[in-house]
Amino acid sequence: MWPKNLLEVLSPPFHVEDHEISIGASIGISLFPENAVAATDLLRQADSAMYLAKQNGKNRVMFFTPRLESLVQERLSLENQLRAALARSEIAQQLAHHSGPTRAGRRSFIRSRAASAWRTKTGVRCVFQ
Repeated sequence: MWPKNLLEVLSPPFHVEDHEISIGASIGISLFPENAVAATDLLRQADSAMYLAKQNGKNRVMFFTPRLESLVQERLSLENQLRAALARSEIAQQLAHHSGPTRAGRRSFIRSRAASAWRTKTGVRCVFQ
């Protein structure tokens, strides 16, 4: 399959002057006409597949699927809702200290935990820790 072959071609380091350079690629693919016929839709879908490939560990190939479209729409909706919640001050934040200073060599650290809760009119929607 050619996308895997492209990843294999890109994987070994190559030399430019006196420098060794290693690169990787995350490839997203949308198929014409199976996924879309308009170039803008194909590019948007391939871009979504590429970002999913990056999220799953990079140096991967992902094909666009209708399920991916629904995941992208869900994520976009959640991001927009969170932005609006921040603007309406619906996000409550809490910082709790768990221990006194801990020494590691010449440095000291304080262990703590941060949590945020998204409070909506219908109750707490989500807690982030």
